[in-house]
Amino acid sequence: MTQPNDDPEGDENGKVVLAKDIAWESKDVPYDQFDPEVVELCKTINEFPGIVTFGSCQGFINDHHAGEPWHVHFGCDGLPTLEGFASLEFLVYVKREAMADGFDLYVGVGAPPPMMNGICKSLYFFYECNTRHPTDFATFLRDMRDKFFCIPDTSSGGDDQNGRQQNNNQ
Repeated sequence: MTQPNDDPEGDENGKVVLAKDIAWESKDVPYDQFDPEVVELCKTINEFPGIVTFGSCQGFINDHHAGEPWHVHFGCDGLPTLEGFASLEFLVYVKREAMADGFDLYVGVGAPPPMMNGICKSLYFFYECNTRHPTDFATFLRDMRDKFFCIPDTSSGGDDQNGRQQNNNQ
């Protein structure tokens, strides 16, 4: 699967893949182009509001790339929204819980040059893991989401823009 290249000079073949050339703004993800062992995890991540996956590799699974971690790249589906930010925050938070559950999970962040990709459209995140199967992590992530994920309700006016309760007794 195509992945953004942080180097504006290109990859080892001289090819530059810009984030704007990837389907950032569509949940119509071409799962048939993904390595089969990471499809379930990509679908799970895409179930989060405001988030879309755009690159992956099953790594060491089935000796696809022996010794390499599996990985999945994801970012905001278009411009960041409250829902997307809450999803990203949760997807990063879950690392600690995953490590305690036996996943050697790394959460990384990257950004190709914004001037080439559009402001607020180049930041992306990725998971890498050297242990356990990505489908196990998909199950773990769904369970954590069902138990703990929420989006702040800002409709009541009771919370400030940072989700903190406002003190109306002034």
